Amino acid sequence: MSEPHDAFAAFYDQTCVPAYRLAQLLTDDGQAAAALLRRAYLEAWRRPQRQAASGLRPLPWLLGLVHACARESDCGPGPAVDWEEAG
Repeated sequence: MSEPHDAFAAFYDQTCVPAYRLAQLLTDDGQAAAALLRRAYLEAWRRPQRQAASGLRPLPWLLGLVHACARESDCGPGPAVDWEEAG
């Protein structure tokens, strides 16, 4: 593998579990969570320079991407938590 691929594989290995947990929380649906993560990781692959420019560590930056992707699309039946009831 090339250096960018190796670096991205390490990034994925370090972030995939918490990112999936967040996606699952946001969607309450396994397939929608997986689709959401595909979008977030694709964005991370296409624009890795944005992580360095953000000043954030890789995991918080990726979790922000997951949130942004969720806001930009219909990513499932809704959040796992009813925020009005939890309020």
